[in-house]
Amino acid sequence: MRKIIVFSLVLFMGSLSYARSHIPHVHGEAQMNMVIDRGILQIDLRFPAESVLGFEHKPATKAEIKSLADVKSQLSDPMLFGFYTKRGFFKKESLLDASQSNLDIHFSFDEDLDHQHHDEHSEFKLTIEYMLPKNSEVTALSTKLFELFSDIHDIDLTIIFQDSSRTKEWESNQNKIKLKGVSK
Repeated sequence: MRKIIVFSLVLFMGSLSYARSHIPHVHGEAQMNMVIDRGILQIDLRFPAESVLGFEHKPATKAEIKSLADVKSQLSDPMLFGFYTKRGFFKKESLLDASQSNLDIHFSFDEDLDHQHHDEHSEFKLTIEYMLPKNSEVTALSTKLFELFSDIHDIDLTIIFQDSSRTKEWESNQNKIKLKGVSK
């Protein structure tokens, strides 16, 4: 039964990824999928390069190439996302010690990204995998993304856990969001 659930999640993520790749390219908005399975939490995040670089054409000048390297460095921060749990008698919220086990940052330049205009566009795709402590329940999520990149205004978040999924709008004025019923 567990294999069927995992296979279904993989299939669902593939269809979500395909569907998300056909979502219009909107500046200031990011799309994020978060999957939790067997102590592994994976985040797939994509957003227009304009929202973090200030341009969307292929980097050509030394300054643009440096800007791209700086953004990649900022996105590599192991504390870009924080995961919280409630512990103890009074259920005090505390930061989980989630270790980053895998990171992939991809910058794609594509003249054919779905957009209202017919000029050059590019985007970032970030995939991060975290190992959660055994029997952890993730009750809240934080990010430095809004702090680092003020032109990102919201994240369309899809959370997948066991056999369910939920969507949530995460706005830049929210440093942390609560996640009810997402665990282990």
